[in-house]
Amino acid sequence: MRGSDSMMQYVCDELELLVEIENKAIKQIQAVFDTSVGIETGGILIGYYTVKRDKAVITELSETPSDSKCGVNWFHRGIEGLKKLLVERWKTRDEYYLGEWHIHPFSSPMPSGIDRMQMISISKDKRFNCTEPIMLIIGGGKQLEILISLVFRGGIYTLESCD
Repeated sequence: MRGSDSMMQYVCDELELLVEIENKAIKQIQAVFDTSVGIETGGILIGYYTVKRDKAVITELSETPSDSKCGVNWFHRGIEGLKKLLVERWKTRDEYYLGEWHIHPFSSPMPSGIDRMQMISISKDKRFNCTEPIMLIIGGGKQLEILISLVFRGGIYTLESCD
């Protein structure tokens, strides 16, 4: 059975879409926040959509690929190990690529212009096979903040926390 007792939920009323973050992924987000050393880092989101496609469930955040490049306020995600991870998740759990995550350390989780352009680009790139990618940004100073955005039909929508 999928799901857990503890999860976070985000909603976009305009699109009638719910995004749930399962407990394992919440723990991964908190660990990224707690161990941030002041540079951006990131990876991919793994999970699934319900049959009706009205809910996306984020089950896991990948580790940062070893060939990624990063700095204080920039991040270029690498690809090392991601194909193998995605093949394994598909074979064992019917889960797949949902989008991207990264951290804005000690800063707002609002997507930058570059973040927004990247997500539009991913939505159009057939190699990703993801026309509606989700972007999860971890931010905040002393307190963890999460912002979730979704590309839909060329526009970017911000989801509101249900908590």
